[in-house]
Amino acid sequence: MVRTRARRRSQVEAEVRFDAVTSLCEAPLLRRDCTYRETGDGGFDLAMTIAPRPAASPQPGRDIEIRVRTEGRIMEHNSDGPLQRGNVISWGRPLDEFLGDGLEVRVRTDGTSVFAATTRIVLRSALIAAGIVGIGLTLLVLEGRRRLRRERTEGG
Repeated sequence: MVRTRARRRSQVEAEVRFDAVTSLCEAPLLRRDCTYRETGDGGFDLAMTIAPRPAASPQPGRDIEIRVRTEGRIMEHNSDGPLQRGNVISWGRPLDEFLGDGLEVRVRTDGTSVFAATTRIVLRSALIAAGIVGIGLTLLVLEGRRRLRRERTEGG
């Protein structure tokens, strides 16, 4: 456990960090089925069903959220929530459902970091913009030359 903190409306947030995804699959905190496979491009596929060990009765009205932040871009997931910053995804549900059925988490990443992907997008956009401006200026110069030639032939 890295840290816990109290939040508003009697909520408690606990943060647990793992050095590797394989460590998550081996963690003794939760009962689960876990499949982890590295992909050839430096990413990974993770599929697991998480259910807490039956220690307490469900408390109605409470929610639990599991948030995963990966190094690479998230390419596929089964979360209902939106993808945040390209590499953060969360799954949440009411605590009584979580204790009953568990939570199925599936995520697939690639080896490209979010920063590298964003840099590539910005550079591609700049290259496309420069190409459009270059084509526009070339067409403008050609049209100007064409008009100058026409004026010389008509006036001369």
